[in-house]
Amino acid sequence: MNRAYNGCPATDGTLLAPFIKRLFRFPKNLDNIIADDISTFSEKMKNGVITLNEPTFKLYSILNYPNKLAGHFITFRIYLHKHKCSKCNNCINNCPSGAFEKSADSYPIFHFIKCEKCYRCIHHCPNLALSLSKRKTPRKVLGNK
Repeated sequence: MNRAYNGCPATDGTLLAPFIKRLFRFPKNLDNIIADDISTFSEKMKNGVITLNEPTFKLYSILNYPNKLAGHFITFRIYLHKHKCSKCNNCINNCPSGAFEKSADSYPIFHFIKCEKCYRCIHHCPNLALSLSKRKTPRKVLGNK
């Protein structure tokens, strides 16, 4: 546990810069790493060894504050590309803030004000019908295994 997963895709990075292939690469043995961590965690749970580790203060958290603040003001709208939408309702069902509702013709309608910017709707869309760009729809990129 507490292992760094260097090289895993950054969710926001893959949405904002899908043309950078490096953001879509997973480590080759990620399945084994996760399985090892799960078994270690399970053993610790059985033995009652789980402890709470509170994060310590890091100097870079001060440097990251402008990014955090800007993130509240710089947001991206989610666009529906109807020609790709299969009306499966995954976006509606997976949105934790209820930012989607069904229209009269069964297409999802996005409400920007309710959105938490988690982008789960984009990740759960099987047909890549949702994106952060009006002009471009996401492309399916195969990860390395």
